[in-house]
Amino acid sequence: MIRMDQALEILKSYLMPIWEMLKSLLDSLLLYWDIYMGWLPHSRLVLLCLVLLAILLGLVGLMLLKRRGSKPGKLRTGRDLRKEARWYEKNKEFVRAGELYERIEKYHKAIEMYLAGRSPDRAARVYMERFQDFDKALSVLLENNLYEQAGSLCAQVGDFNRAGEFYEKARKLNSAAEMYEKGKSFGKAAELYEQSGFIEESANCYGLAENFEKAASLYERVWRDALQHLGSDGSQKFKQKFDNLTKRAAFFYKKAGDLKKSAEILEQSGMTRYAVEMYVQAKEFAKAGEGYLKLGDDLKAAEMFDEAGDKQRSAEIRAHYYQKQGQLREAVRYFELAGDYLTAADLYASLGDKKKAGELYLKGGDSRIAAETFYASGEKQKAAEAYETAGNLEMAIGVYQELGDEVKLSELYEKAGRYYEAALAYQKRGLLERALGQLTRIVESDPHYQDALKLAGDILFELGKYAQAFNYYRALAQKKPFDPSNLDLYYRMARIYEQTGQLNYAQSLYQRIYSIDPHFQEVTLRMQELGKRLSSGGMSPGAGATMLGTPTTATGAFRYQVVRELGRGGMGVVYLAKDLNVGRMVAYKVLPEDMKNHPEIVANFIRESESLKELQHPYIVQILDRGQYQGNYFIVMEYVEGEDLKTLAKMSRRVPLRIGIEIFKQLAQALDYAHSKKIVHRDIKPSNIMWTPHQMIKIMDFGLAKLLEEVKTGRTLVSGTPLYMSPEQTLGKPLDHRTDIYSAGVTMYELFCGQPPFTEGDIGYHHIHTPPRAPKELNPEIPDELNKIILKCLAKAPEQRYQNAREIYLELKALER
Repeated sequence: MIRMDQALEILKSYLMPIWEMLKSLLDSLLLYWDIYMGWLPHSRLVLLCLVLLAILLGLVGLMLLKRRGSKPGKLRTGRDLRKEARWYEKNKEFVRAGELYERIEKYHKAIEMYLAGRSPDRAARVYMERFQDFDKALSVLLENNLYEQAGSLCAQVGDFNRAGEFYEKARKLNSAAEMYEKGKSFGKAAELYEQSGFIEESANCYGLAENFEKAASLYERVWRDALQHLGSDGSQKFKQKFDNLTKRAAFFYKKAGDLKKSAEILEQSGMTRYAVEMYVQAKEFAKAGEGYLKLGDDLKAAEMFDEAGDKQRSAEIRAHYYQKQGQLREAVRYFELAGDYLTAADLYASLGDKKKAGELYLKGGDSRIAAETFYASGEKQKAAEAYETAGNLEMAIGVYQELGDEVKLSELYEKAGRYYEAALAYQKRGLLERALGQLTRIVESDPHYQDALKLAGDILFELGKYAQAFNYYRALAQKKPFDPSNLDLYYRMARIYEQTGQLNYAQSLYQRIYSIDPHFQEVTLRMQELGKRLSSGGMSPGAGATMLGTPTTATGAFRYQVVRELGRGGMGVVYLAKDLNVGRMVAYKVLPEDMKNHPEIVANFIRESESLKELQHPYIVQILDRGQYQGNYFIVMEYVEGEDLKTLAKMSRRVPLRIGIEIFKQLAQALDYAHSKKIVHRDIKPSNIMWTPHQMIKIMDFGLAKLLEEVKTGRTLVSGTPLYMSPEQTLGKPLDHRTDIYSAGVTMYELFCGQPPFTEGDIGYHHIHTPPRAPKELNPEIPDELNKIILKCLAKAPEQRYQNAREIYLELKALER
């Protein structure tokens, strides 16, 4: 028998390793605790509390286990399960009790527990699984408003439409739609799919329900959404899906009878060949034609446009097709049918048929080319008519001259404003009154004015209107000396004196003619007859003098009718007037009153204005006429719509850079042209430059500054506008074209900067001595090169400026590059 001490030793031998292990763990725990938690105050006390807490939790767990052990444990028999079920039932854990009753096959009791535990779905399951009592199961679910579970139950037995109804009541629309679809209630399924946002599924069901219009509409909706993502998703899978959507949408539109819509969807998806076929079925032949063009089938496209009734488009397509094929005869026929007369004309010309080409050029509206083509083919009559249609009257006149067509020549001379030639042509045709009408339209500045006076007198003489004829002859005689070259004029005047009974005047003129040329016409015979009449008591010199009446001008009433005043200033008053001869509006400028006191200067200006009339440039206002009326001198200029640059600058403070450079370029071109004609403006400034709606400048008042200087000062004072005058003009020195370059620089300075370079103090002194502030300082947008151009224009010494305006234009042109 083992003694107690032996037993203790044996126990110690078992426990000592465990103690050593525990002691080692405890030492390690204390070590790590001190390392990591030693910073805590009373750290060992904290550790002790944690150990005690662990022990306490262990005891609590044991107590709970002991209490759990008071309930039935794991049962191994039906009796034990029934006992446990009753325990759960007693403790009102009905669902757990029901589960146990179900395990021991007490199904009615299980159902009772499930219902008591408010789990009717489990009760229904038991009815269904254990008793196969579908109605009872469904009744339980419906009594408890479990429509979703009711739907699931109906689905299990294949009653899909009823399942759909219950799912719909449960607001499970997608599940309901699936059930209806399985139950072949496609219309209902489609509606619910649409409501729940399953558009493609809805479209499919609408199609199955034969609601093709709705199916097509929804497929199109899905198709359009896919169309937006087509560019971002280039996968083959997505492309296949997109193509399938396209075909379905197109198919259902076709089934719905909307063939055009079907075709449009196919076309937008790039399925052009299918789209074309659909367009044909829809009788949308024009659309089909466009599709065939995309497919490269031009002739088929032309057929479609024929079907659509668009013969012109059909002809255009055939024309281009045959042209590409090199079949020009066919091409030109179709171009003509298409109304593309100019292209047809080009082809006829290349084929050598100039006459036909000319006809088509004319029909196509290119009268100039038509005229040239007709002329080249020898069809001069048609060429002349075409030139006339094109408005090229000079060329038309030239051809009619070759043809000798006086009728057309007289009309065209009149239309072209060549009134003297018109009068000659009308005279040649015997239409003397019409000839006189043309002659009265000729102004004194016209180079044919004196010839017109002579011709008017001759016609009136021929008509026996001697008094009127004499007025013209007398006006001409004031300009023609009595010399051998003008004897015919004075002979006619003598004949009129003779015809009107003023025999002494007639005899006096005959004698003067005889003294120069005794053999001139019948002068000797006329002198002899008049001598006899005078010696036999002919009429006295005064007799019949009243027959001549008060002299009238050759042009009749005053030509210009004032409409309204446009403006006034130092250069005079400007009116808008109507030229009654040609029916156009003009600018009518009445020069200052004090010009009446300087007739010699005005006469000099009128002579010089002949050269000003030669200034014909798109950027210079053209002088049309000048003269004197009611004691005032006037100038007639072309009327220009728009605003002057002074007004333009005020409207926008400073002109935009692009527009300003364009104005500067045009100004340089105009000045270069005028200077090449030896004409200097002397008063270039913003208010003398118009800016038209067509974005063109028009320089006004060329030559007037010099005229007013002479009128005001007799060349002793300075004329011009001080803000814009060059230093040499300020000092009264002789001027050349470089003064305009300086003034142009000042003008552009103001446009770009919003003010001239000098605005305060002694302006003249500043122009002569003060360097201008750099434009770029006032307007930082000005490029450096433009800044240099303006400052060079403003150089004080003329030789330091640009020496001609062409240089300015070229440098401005370089800015654009």
